[in-house]
Amino acid sequence: MTHDQTPALLGGQPTRPEGPPPWPVADVAIQESLQKAFAANTWGLYHGPHVEELQIRCRKIIDQPNFALASGTLALEIALKSLNIGPGDEIILAAYEYEPTFLTIHALGATPVLVDIQQDNPTLNPKQVAQAIGEKTRVILASHMHGGVADISLLQKVITDSKREIALVQDLSQMPGLDPVPDSDFSILSFGGSKPLSAGRGGMLFCGDTARCQKAKLQLYRAGHQWGTLSELQACVLLPQLEQLKPHAQQRRDAFQRLNSLLREVPGLRPIPTPEKPPLADYYKVGFFFESDAFGLSREIFVRALRAEGIAFSPGFRALHRGRAANRFRKIGSLSHADLASEHLITLHHPVLLAGDSALEQVASAVWKTYRNAERIREAALPTQAQLRFDD
Repeated sequence: MTHDQTPALLGGQPTRPEGPPPWPVADVAIQESLQKAFAANTWGLYHGPHVEELQIRCRKIIDQPNFALASGTLALEIALKSLNIGPGDEIILAAYEYEPTFLTIHALGATPVLVDIQQDNPTLNPKQVAQAIGEKTRVILASHMHGGVADISLLQKVITDSKREIALVQDLSQMPGLDPVPDSDFSILSFGGSKPLSAGRGGMLFCGDTARCQKAKLQLYRAGHQWGTLSELQACVLLPQLEQLKPHAQQRRDAFQRLNSLLREVPGLRPIPTPEKPPLADYYKVGFFFESDAFGLSREIFVRALRAEGIAFSPGFRALHRGRAANRFRKIGSLSHADLASEHLITLHHPVLLAGDSALEQVASAVWKTYRNAERIREAALPTQAQLRFDD
């Protein structure tokens, strides 16, 4: 660990000169899986054994019929199409959410209904969901986010109490190692390049029963969309990773607790609380609430400073209602917690949680170095801050 306490943003030595841990990591098991597919000459098949094996083994994550697709976003689109979602239908989702989810709903002609998130947990607030349900409600979409676990059981109760036919879709893209995974009508995994289960691209759709799965497959294949399925090569890459999913998820949970202990006294930095009971969280974009006044830097400058130190912090998502015409969605209430998340959440990329205690100590050291030099950084960065405000 470096003893130079001059921030890298001001010309000092970075805390982690090599930068964030690489992802995906080099894995001999993945290399061997690819070599076996090459030797068997199965790597170029449209319908080969590796995709089928992946689907079978993914039932250990969720014991439901499933099939593999080209992306998690496509999995969501196919799920909604299989529910015949279209113009006039409403889909309830959190106002703090991954933007392509909102755009997928719009692409089908449906109306997103935005509800607030919980105060300390960037997932759907079930009380707000109950208020949002109306005659046009067809789907509730719940994403597990930044270490915050959506309360699927309570959302199911909200649906039951509404006495309406409403489907529940959960997005597991940020938490493939959630344990145990609650039941829902559809569940989605993403295998994007930065995800804990990574194939560069790809996704998996889990369906509550065989009839739902068959209907969803028909939506995918109706136009002969061979491009919409996962490839054999991607399946070859994913199969060895499934063996490590549970141990890696536990390692990320343990590392998150260790990192929290190292950062506990940092002013203005507050982790998303760990669930007190199952299901246990997994971590992809590890979330913290960042208070600029307490820390002494704007969120944007904090992120720049930590990235200069070699630590992969990023701002969180922009809330979906911000910067959009009001006629593109319906909203429930003021969405004040989503606004706060949009302004104050920061995320840490997950590979550092698998890199050992020394890497976690480097994260903490870089954060403390930045805090202790906040005044120097702020003074040096004032013109940049003004420029950022102007550009916005």
